[in-house]
Amino acid sequence: MPQAREHVAVAAGLGVLGYTLYCAYSRREFSLGEAVLATGVCVLGSLSPDGLEPAIHPSHRSVAHSVTAGALCVRTIIEACGNNDVPEALRLLLGFFALGHVSHLVLDGGTPKGLPLLF
Repeated sequence: MPQAREHVAVAAGLGVLGYTLYCAYSRREFSLGEAVLATGVCVLGSLSPDGLEPAIHPSHRSVAHSVTAGALCVRTIIEACGNNDVPEALRLLLGFFALGHVSHLVLDGGTPKGLPLLF
């Protein structure tokens, strides 16, 4: 089972890479402050499933660790990025938080226990 440090390391890498790609795609100048913020939010998102369902026993995976939660996060990314009524800063934060959450699920999904569909 991946430990918190592995979730943080993967999310940090995804945060930096994701922000870099975001800047390239949207043709905006790379900002170190925004990169740190996006990476930090991505890391927080990667810790959120275990924050909601602490790993205090082997069967701790339920709703927050489910395929359904991952699908809702992906939908959040799509909705936030495609809605110009949502301020750009909020879209960025929601997207990177969801990216971190999904990264956690992908890592946990690769374990023998896998992920539940809903519960």
